[in-house]
Amino acid sequence: MKFLRGIGVSRKTGNGSGGLWPSVFNVATKAEITTNATCGHTGRQEFCRMGEGASGKGRCGVCDGFSPDPGKRHPITNAIDDGPNKWWQSPALHYGNEYSYVTITLDLKQWIAYKSQRLVGLPPHPHPTLP
Repeated sequence: MKFLRGIGVSRKTGNGSGGLWPSVFNVATKAEITTNATCGHTGRQEFCRMGEGASGKGRCGVCDGFSPDPGKRHPITNAIDDGPNKWWQSPALHYGNEYSYVTITLDLKQWIAYKSQRLVGLPPHPHPTLP
């Protein structure tokens, strides 16, 4: 097929129907990503992540965008960085109702037509238990 020359494709035959599928790649690697709120952007904030697995126990921690410790900074750029133990953290709702709606903007620097989208790992999270 001449129109597919230069585009990586693979043949999938899992259910016997076959077909050609484009190669999967991360379109966000060169994108610019911004948000209107990030945990710790104004200083030290506590957060709790929802529990995983059978125990259901959550994990709490501290965000601090000004900390020299990179493990305490969770900027939006971590959302498209595939580094280990990196993630973006929104502010907990405990810090204000303005964090009920957080906007994430991903500028791909080009026009792209797509049929579907899926964001993974963005469940709501409880506010931290503060003394």
